[in-house]
Amino acid sequence: MKIVEIFNDNYSALGFGDTLNKLSYLYRTYENEDVEFLFHSKRKVFENIMILKEFCFDEPTYKKVFIDSEHFLRSDNNFKLINHEYWPTKVKWNRKSNFIAINFYTKIRKIHKLEVNFDENVKNEYSKCFTGGPLIKKKYKTKELFSIDDERGIKKINKNPESCLIENMKILSDCSLFVTSEGGMSHLSRAMNVPTILFFKKTDSDFYYFLNDFLDKKIQKLVNTTEEMIDSIDYYLRYDKFN
Repeated sequence: MKIVEIFNDNYSALGFGDTLNKLSYLYRTYENEDVEFLFHSKRKVFENIMILKEFCFDEPTYKKVFIDSEHFLRSDNNFKLINHEYWPTKVKWNRKSNFIAINFYTKIRKIHKLEVNFDENVKNEYSKCFTGGPLIKKKYKTKELFSIDDERGIKKINKNPESCLIENMKILSDCSLFVTSEGGMSHLSRAMNVPTILFFKKTDSDFYYFLNDFLDKKIQKLVNTTEEMIDSIDYYLRYDKFN
């Protein structure tokens, strides 16, 4: 069996969405091989990998074994999201209901002042904060996703990572549309092929321009104002496609 070592990419915290992107890409890259993945990542990253393997993604045809080396080793590479066709999920989008799933950040996560690219990261966090949530809830039939904590202002909390993921996949599978701040759940919805409108304020941030190119335009649309969000929702609900 082929052995592939996975190092922690330099300067990366590897949040949920980053980890989902990484595992999906590993499945695609080694789709036709039996592989043992030896992870030299932080324990939290490996735990998320195993949760995604167990509860999120379809089982690959070829055998994949995941080993935690219990040694944290960095690579020389800076982390970056990799654009690819996401690996299929166990739960599919079926659009059983007419509600809109929502997931809005209303405050920024705690960022350590010694974190690399501190100023850029703070700017990006503020760009994800969406103040139009009450208007969206008033105008449309909505259902909120869960979060494992309230770090970004999410009100519905499920502290168990496994059941939180399962609950969110159920909501996403049933919704007619997903609107969200850019983040981990937008990667999950992409893997599930759920039509998604993402909010991220337009700035001079390198990430904004990267994000605009990164999105799967067939099922995702980027907006940067509340007005644009509402216009995009109305258009999709009327025409079943993005404007």
